[in-house]
Amino acid sequence: MTSHFPLTYAYLRQFKDILLSRGSKVVRELAQETEFYAMYGIGEYTFAKYRVVWKRMASKMASVVLSRLRTPFGLKTAISTDTTSIFSVENEEEAHYLCGILNSKVVDEYIRSFSSAGRGFGAPSVMSNLAIPKFNSDNKIHMKIAELSQMAHALVAQGKEIEKLQDDLNEAVERLWNIKS
Repeated sequence: MTSHFPLTYAYLRQFKDILLSRGSKVVRELAQETEFYAMYGIGEYTFAKYRVVWKRMASKMASVVLSRLRTPFGLKTAISTDTTSIFSVENEEEAHYLCGILNSKVVDEYIRSFSSAGRGFGAPSVMSNLAIPKFNSDNKIHMKIAELSQMAHALVAQGKEIEKLQDDLNEAVERLWNIKS
């Protein structure tokens, strides 16, 4: 990088100490053994058109659908930070289906039952503990959950309350899993 992109290298060098101190012990060791500016834990899922993202260091499950953002430079892929969990999906409806399920009261309470608030909350491994049915666009409950998530995203973007919508979402997710409340 120093010979082909010297200005980029000079810019990144200003942040060397910060970059060497980021992430887990494994990431720090990798950074010391390779180039300090290298990125780790990056894969095709990082750049998928539709991703469901949630904070790992939290006390409540709160996920969002992340896609392309309109910027002055055109549509760009938003890249989440290393303090979030990412789950890539095939399309927007599936993203909202998954997001709706993750934002339901039953999932939040379930995750809180075994995952403590803070650094350990909401790790990607929580997905293996949830028996989420594969998205099926022909399933009315799946589509209802996706629709409610889309509506919630739109209302939140407008700064509006979603309490009633959240109740409807909770009911739909309970129906998905045949939970009697």
